[in-house]
Amino acid sequence: MSVVKGLELSNTVDVGVRCVDVAIDPTTGYAYVADMDGDEVNGGRADDSWERRLNVYLRPHLLILDDFGLKPLQPPAPEDLYDVINERYERGSILLTSNRAPAEWPDLFRDPLLASAGLDRLMHRAEVLFIRGTSFRAQGRQRLEQEVLSNQTPSF
Repeated sequence: MSVVKGLELSNTVDVGVRCVDVAIDPTTGYAYVADMDGDEVNGGRADDSWERRLNVYLRPHLLILDDFGLKPLQPPAPEDLYDVINERYERGSILLTSNRAPAEWPDLFRDPLLASAGLDRLMHRAEVLFIRGTSFRAQGRQRLEQEVLSNQTPSF
């Protein structure tokens, strides 16, 4: 768990909830970035619902893009992600989480020009928080292991 500007932040949902607490209109969207690789947006190209599907990502005041770079994005997902970033640029907030260093992000787009344009828009006026420490899930596992060990009775 990390403390940033007086807030205890333990995971993406906690960060999002804190952001919604201070938002004028608490409209929030959540997207697992790896899901953008399938039919989430791309499927709309086949059935002419692409704009409607894209609007799901454009409508919220705050869009949480979770686990950026966890899985490689296959075309056309990098283009879809760029479209989301570009269309939200200076219109809506994006909270992006990643376990990768920002220096690794350009390779995730698989296109240097697309990466440069998308990351330029994403990082312009961005507040960057680095949360270090044991992962939220690992902390829970450690607590459980300690609880199990403390409840064991010696056998004779």
